[in-house]
Amino acid sequence: MIVLAPRHLAWLLPLLATSAQAYEGTTTLAGLTERAALASRLHRQLMERFGLPLGLFEPLQWDPEQLPAAAARDLEARLRGLDPAEGYAPAVVPGLRSPPLRRQTALGWLVAGTVLETLPPVRLRNHFLDPTGRGLSRPPGLSAAAASLRALAAGLSSFRQLVTGTAFDGTGLPSTEWLQSADNELGLVAFVQAHERAVLAQKPQARETALVQLLLAAGGMLALLEQAGDPAYVRNDLDALLVDGGPYGRHVAQRFGRAGVPAPAPAVGEPPRHLVDLFYNAAGTGLVQRTARRFFSPRTLPGTGAPLVEGARTLLGEVPARGVPLTPMPPGWPTKEAGYLGTAEIPHLAAWSRLQLGGRPLLRWALDPRCHDSYAAVLLPEIARHATWALDLLFRGQLHVDWGPPQGERRLRVRALGVALRGGTLTVAGEGAQGERRPLGTSTVGEVNPGGELPLPSLGPLAGLRRLALLYRGADEHGEPLLLATQMDLSRPEAEPSERRQGALHAPHRRGDPGLPETGPRARAVPGLAQPSLPFPKRPQLRPSRPLVLPNQASLSRSDPSPARKGRRPARAQAAPPAAPDRWQGAGAGGLFGHGALRTGVAPHPDERPRCCPDQLRRRTRRSRPPYPRSGRCHPRWGPESARTGP
Repeated sequence: MIVLAPRHLAWLLPLLATSAQAYEGTTTLAGLTERAALASRLHRQLMERFGLPLGLFEPLQWDPEQLPAAAARDLEARLRGLDPAEGYAPAVVPGLRSPPLRRQTALGWLVAGTVLETLPPVRLRNHFLDPTGRGLSRPPGLSAAAASLRALAAGLSSFRQLVTGTAFDGTGLPSTEWLQSADNELGLVAFVQAHERAVLAQKPQARETALVQLLLAAGGMLALLEQAGDPAYVRNDLDALLVDGGPYGRHVAQRFGRAGVPAPAPAVGEPPRHLVDLFYNAAGTGLVQRTARRFFSPRTLPGTGAPLVEGARTLLGEVPARGVPLTPMPPGWPTKEAGYLGTAEIPHLAAWSRLQLGGRPLLRWALDPRCHDSYAAVLLPEIARHATWALDLLFRGQLHVDWGPPQGERRLRVRALGVALRGGTLTVAGEGAQGERRPLGTSTVGEVNPGGELPLPSLGPLAGLRRLALLYRGADEHGEPLLLATQMDLSRPEAEPSERRQGALHAPHRRGDPGLPETGPRARAVPGLAQPSLPFPKRPQLRPSRPLVLPNQASLSRSDPSPARKGRRPARAQAAPPAAPDRWQGAGAGGLFGHGALRTGVAPHPDERPRCCPDQLRRRTRRSRPPYPRSGRCHPRWGPESARTGP
């Protein structure tokens, strides 16, 4: 425990009054997650796995009663810290609930999970990772007490944590270890548990809340990966956060905000097959490795003793470690007073300026806004690409269920598409009319190749069920944990084999409404399902109407389309007025205020156009009055008085 003497409070109070620095998690990381979600296959996976018709834009409700009381209160306190102006803060559902119900779209919950991973700020201690796989550590000469005081000034710890000895001390877990930790409520363990409850939970409210937790955990894992694109987090630059407040992150947040984040970069090569490979791998293509070997952070510039990046090592060679960003001037250096060190990919890698110290010419190094712009132009698209790969990896594969081929005995068939299985279990649950699900059986799954069939458990009769939910939990061919889920609607029988479409479970009917089941002699019985007795809808019949006479054209009639009437013009058509611009002719179904055509679906006859102003027609349609006034004046724009009188 750190004991503070009264004389220390005099200089400590100004630090306590300093507010925490605005962090890029609320803007930049949120925008990167949103970009990655829209570029990934998550939208289709939400529709197929969980039956969300709108996918990413489906509104989901979080019910705190479905969680433990302590977890619900903690999550509610953190949700209150989200900025409603950014668009990802869930709205409170009106009602006398504490904590209240909250509603947000699936995309909004995913982005909110990214922001929650940075709240409270002390969680940032577990976001560091260097290319060797180590987490945050204190630099030489910095004690735990000094690091705690700096964290208090930067807003990473509170005064209460400082007094009780639980403040940030300058160390933390590697981000990959924090991602897989059971103590992380926004990590991989929480993601797997929420995925299982979102499919097999009994009540609909519990499944919807679990789906919200799944999206929050996915967003939290994306935040850990996106932080690997910040040079300070991959070069163990603690002072950049404790002293400078993260200048690169602040600059990017002010420059791009949330909506201006660039789109993901095009994919290069094959995406990684393991989630940790996105951070670092043996091939050196992880985001941590790509960022650390190409970019500087404020406290790891040349001369500080940190490893040089590729472009600087080529031009500067090996420089002595001075602890400050000062290096000797190499031979043949430009004679101007200041400039930039750059490469073909990064034109402004670091800013340099001349300095005379003890009669020796030195170079002073720094990072200015122009360097930050060059960094962001390269790093942000790469971060978004890796985040897209992470979402596709978390929701990879597809579980497809149908009634099997049209020949032979009809039975349920479950196949794994796009991924090979290497052992696990398949659980099937049935959903009743009230939305509650109950388990029907579990089977053991061995090795299954892509497109292979999974063994189904004995389900028994399916009468009274409206939906089947299936969940596979196991591993893929690379040993990575894998979850597959799908749902099957039992309210509609299977279509005829000739009407079957490739890759579709139910083919649309050729007659009537495709949403209604087919009955009659063509309907086929499904074992275990209650057959509906709804009549097949009849085709709507149009009432006979007067022919629509067009100028210099033949008569068209819906009541008699026989070829014998083609070319014949009715007698009353000879008295039709000439073809002149008329605002009432051809006004669509029933003109503006409904003349017979609103009933039949055809345009009115030219002789039936209104002969008074719209105000009088409006009164006629609302009240039982004579159709047209016999006297009186209308508005002058409606022509002479003879055109304003009734028939």
